[in-house]
Amino acid sequence: MENLTDVLLLHAVQAWCDECDAEQILLPVLDEAQGGFCCAACDTAVFVGFDDLPAVAALRQSA
Repeated sequence: MENLTDVLLLHAVQAWCDECDAEQILLPVLDEAQGGFCCAACDTAVFVGFDDLPAVAALRQSA
């Protein structure tokens, strides 16, 4: 398990959270599995399949 600093620097993304209605930092849900994120502000889960390139592009474009 990585420490919080490594997770923020290497894996976190800044993207739109519909629950907060604002851009927030999204943290990965699991260290090993990709595609699941959790909003750092409200803990809402956001799931994106990284093999689904249009969804990934939309998530990154919302940042």
